[in-house]
Amino acid sequence: MKIALVQFQSSLASPIKNAQRHLSFINQAQEKNADLVVFPELSLFSYPVYDLPENKKIIEEQKLALNFLSQNLPSDISVLVGGLSLNKEQGKNFFNSAFLLSKEEETKIISKKLIPSYDIFDEYRHIEPAKQSNCNSEFSIKSTNFLLHICEDSWFGLDSFYKKSLHSVSSDFVMTKKNIDYVINMSASPFFQGKERSRLNMAKNVTSVFGAHLLYVNAVGASDEMIFDGRSFVYEGRKKKILLQSPSFKENLLMLDTKLVQKQDEGNGENKNTSAKPEDNKTNEGSHLDIIRKALCFGLSEFVKQSGFKKIHLGLSGGVDSAVVACLAVEALGKDNVKAFSLPSAFSSPLSFNLALEQTKLLNITLKNISIESMFQNCKENINTELKISDFSVIHENLQARLRSIILMAYSQKEKSLLLNTSNKSEIATGYSTLYGDLSGALCPIGDLLKTEVYALAEHYCKKNQLPKAVIQRPPTAELRKDQLDQDSLPKYEVLDFVILKALNIGSSFVLNEKLNQTFQDYVKSNYSKKELELAEEFCYKKMFQSEFKRFQSPPILKVSEKSFGQGRKMPIANHHLYSKN
Repeated sequence: MKIALVQFQSSLASPIKNAQRHLSFINQAQEKNADLVVFPELSLFSYPVYDLPENKKIIEEQKLALNFLSQNLPSDISVLVGGLSLNKEQGKNFFNSAFLLSKEEETKIISKKLIPSYDIFDEYRHIEPAKQSNCNSEFSIKSTNFLLHICEDSWFGLDSFYKKSLHSVSSDFVMTKKNIDYVINMSASPFFQGKERSRLNMAKNVTSVFGAHLLYVNAVGASDEMIFDGRSFVYEGRKKKILLQSPSFKENLLMLDTKLVQKQDEGNGENKNTSAKPEDNKTNEGSHLDIIRKALCFGLSEFVKQSGFKKIHLGLSGGVDSAVVACLAVEALGKDNVKAFSLPSAFSSPLSFNLALEQTKLLNITLKNISIESMFQNCKENINTELKISDFSVIHENLQARLRSIILMAYSQKEKSLLLNTSNKSEIATGYSTLYGDLSGALCPIGDLLKTEVYALAEHYCKKNQLPKAVIQRPPTAELRKDQLDQDSLPKYEVLDFVILKALNIGSSFVLNEKLNQTFQDYVKSNYSKKELELAEEFCYKKMFQSEFKRFQSPPILKVSEKSFGQGRKMPIANHHLYSKN
């Protein structure tokens, strides 16, 4: 038997368009003599569903899409596609379902049983969990027995986001009528650091429970802050290894001849494992830094395209954050679609402009230099007069950042160019940024990278001769007042990042572990005093609460860690009593 695993990129809430592209893959699979073709979770509708199920037009279009596929399906093939089905009983209006289509038999509908409601997942808003019985989830093709799971269904009995098993499953959930040969998991599983290890642990658990092999079919694409990496795979259940795997961040049709699995079971097959073991420090596609860089470039490219833009621009300060964002932008969109702005004030050093200019030459992009000094002096004079301000203060520091934003947003409107934000996770956590100033932008590509992780990525681009080494070597500074340094206002970044990981309940940074050849936590604990860590923790926790209102008004952040400042973190904005001692 031959099975085609289609790593598919769905268009947002466009069932007809998606169905037409499904058919193209089905025809390709037929040419390869596939008996079964499997698509990812909600492949017809797109994932996540947001509040789009409330749009009756899209629901009707999905019906037409299913009819289109059924009518145009080849006669000798079965196909699993994902979509929404109506719940006609009590509960939410829809099920998250798989539709087993074939010319010979009536369409079989299998629905998701375990519904995630944590971090970025909010499925229960519209999706009703199906009953925990496998009697409707089993099917057979050519004497091969299958059990179908939809994404979360396979994540039972595992330590998860909350560091414990989230789902209580009945005995019916793990009992099957037949001896199962393959568990199929149709997924739309977002990427974050260490996700591949989590998936391998899931595969090991599922194949052990059901005594079967696993066909994991994941979506590829991006939706706002979520990035779907694909990396679909065939997992050999008895020998606990991956036999075949699709690449990351692109569509792919992965063909499995079940004879390969039979040979592996018999010990005669060639090992085509392309994946690292869970405990290994590298993914199947290079270092953790490599995969995060690919994820950010892919997420950035998709966000720009799906927003209806082709070009982007950013402020290039000569600092490490904007330098890294410039590199990511060029890698994601090409040099002809990226424009940089240098917007100096009297506090900007010649070094900053020279480094920005040097990098634009390395990247072969245009740099526009516009001084904000005259604007700043005029605004400062008016504000000082009207508000009776005599001394230079944070008011004037923030004014510079906001004037820069005015210019960058004006260019965005004039040229239909999307402004990228250049804030990092450490700044966002502590509110070390100006609302309506350097927090402006349509997307924050590095907002889920700690400052220490940004430096690791900067070193990568420096080695590729795309970023001046002096950018990494200079002390970080906002240059909003004379002789200003970040460390005047913040703890050392290694200490701060250590505390942020702890505050967000993130186990560790795979990127930093890899760079240091030990856990980042162990490194910090051995290099900084307990007192210094305690002071940083007190500072960080207070700042995190104080700056919640800034994050609420900040641009979306591409999620690449287990916990980001985005849709998956919900905190009160008015929270003074949580950090005030009065």
